[in-house]
Amino acid sequence: SELFIYIFDGVNERCKPELERVREQHPFEDLQYLSPTLKLTFAEGCALLREAGIDQDNYEDLSTENEKKLGDIVKQKYGTDFFFLDKFPLAVRPFYTMPDPNDPKLSNSYDFFIRGQEI
Repeated sequence: SELFIYIFDGVNERCKPELERVREQHPFEDLQYLSPTLKLTFAEGCALLREAGIDQDNYEDLSTENEKKLGDIVKQKYGTDFFFLDKFPLAVRPFYTMPDPNDPKLSNSYDFFIRGQEI
């Protein structure tokens, strides 16, 4: 995540005029991010969704809609647009994903998200 923070900081420091020109034609909110980057387990992300009244099982893959909702929840609760989700269920990942050595139902895999969109 340090690489992303370096890139975000660099763009904000060196490209202010360009960002403002883009903003004139395509209004956008500045990206909010934490250093270090917020890291949630998949189970923690599912729990946040359930707390918000959204049906999400710890071992089912996130739908695109739930990814976006999770992005909104994370922004509201933690004040960041950028986070990563770790320890996905092994069953929803590609066959080559390494299993978690501590829990065979989970994987050693993660995804980065910006505003609820996997990147």
